[in-house]
Formats: sequence, structure tokens, C-alpha cells
Amino acid sequence: MKKLLLLLTLAPGWAMAQQAKIRLPDLGTIEQLMASKATLKEANTRLGQASSESITPGNAYLEFRVGEEQWTLGFNDKHVLTDAYYNSKSVKTSGLAYEDVKKASTLKDRQSVQERLGMPQRLVIRNGSEEWMFDVREGKDDKRLVVTFDLNAGMAVKKYSYYARFNDKTGVAIAPETTDLLKKGYTTPAEMEKRLGLPSHIMIDQTKEQWEYTSDNTQLVIFFDAQSKLSDYTYRRKAQ
Repeated sequence: MKKLLLLLTLAPGWAMAQQAKIRLPDLGTIEQLMASKATLKEANTRLGQASSESITPGNAYLEFRVGEEQWTLGFNDKHVLTDAYYNSKSVKTSGLAYEDVKKASTLKDRQSVQERLGMPQRLVIRNGSEEWMFDVREGKDDKRLVVTFDLNAGMAVKKYSYYARFNDKTGVAIAPETTDLLKKGYTTPAEMEKRLGLPSHIMIDQTKEQWEYTSDNTQLVIFFDAQSKLSDYTYRRKAQ
């Protein structure tokens, strides 16, 4: 009984001591391990004690948790590192305002993106790419920006995708006459914002932009090209 009480007394301190030994890997180290196709043994040697480790004949995982940050490393059936996942609850992304995201869509590499937007809340490295995910929830609004970099091309931007839903904008009906204002090759997002305000949904990638004005019975979808000129649109209305 005395031994059991001693173990229970020491358990919290022992757990804290074990946790103190765990260090969160930095991004550069993870990228080096991915580039060298490190084995499970090599990763353990390089990174030290993990928060948890799982090994099966088909795969293996190492997990490092410190505070609100976490790295999870995945290994294949040969126990070679194939992917890495980062998640942080402590990283806070700025508002991802339309103007900022639009400017950031022209950035060419990771350093430029980091300087403008900071670090992401989530990050995935796999298949020669590094994917940064920024999420913002403000009231009823949801915004997500995903930027993918090419590991084999000096961290050049490979893909850029932004999606925003503004719930407070939903419900504003659009009259059919609005389409008279839309001129292919001329109308810009700035002009649409001036006339109708921001839409209920916005989607942006490297080659196009899509705005949606949606209500219970009308929908106006506008497409802009890489030069921010209207390329097409669709208007729908349901009978009330």
C-alpha cells in the first residue's frame, strides 16, 4: 500500500519531467528530414523523445506536442518519412480582409507570403509540396486561405486558394437589371463592390476570381480573369 501511495505521489512529477524533455521540432528541421527521406530511427535520433509513438507493420507515427502546438510525422511500411502535419491553436491569423488576400495572391514565394500573412495555423508537407492553411472565423463569417509551395522549386507558390463566406451579406436580392451594368472585359471587382458591396461568397485562385451574391430567390455569380476584368457571369431568379 505504501508503495502504491508513493507511486501515485510521484506520478504527476514524473509526467511533468517527461513532458519537459519533449521539444517541438522547428519547420526547418522537419523539412530537412523530409528531404532526406529519414527513417523512423533517424527521426527519433534527430528529434529526441516524442509525446507518443505508434508502430504497425504498415506504418508508423511520431507525435510531438508542446503547449498548443503539435507536429505529427507519418512513415510508410518501410518506416520512411512520407508526410508531416503541423497544427497550432495559439497562432492567430489576421482578418484575411479581401484587399490583403487579393494583394497576397500575386506573391511568388513562401518568404513573401510569411512576411505579409505570418505563420499558418495548420501546415502539411507531402508529395513534394508544403501547404499552409489560414482560417479566420469572425461572428458568422468564415474565411480560409490555402497556399501551396513547391518544395522542388525553391518554395515557389504552386497554388493559391481563398474562400470567404459573409453570412451577413446573404439575403440581399439582386434585380435582373443589375446585369446591364456588367461589361465583359471591363467591369472590375472594385466597381462591383462600389455598386453592390461585397458579395456573400468570394473565391480567389491564381488565375481567376469568383463573386456570388445570393438571396432566397436570386443568385448572381460573376467571374473575373487574372487581370481582374469580368470574363463571364450567371444570373438566376426563382419565382416567389
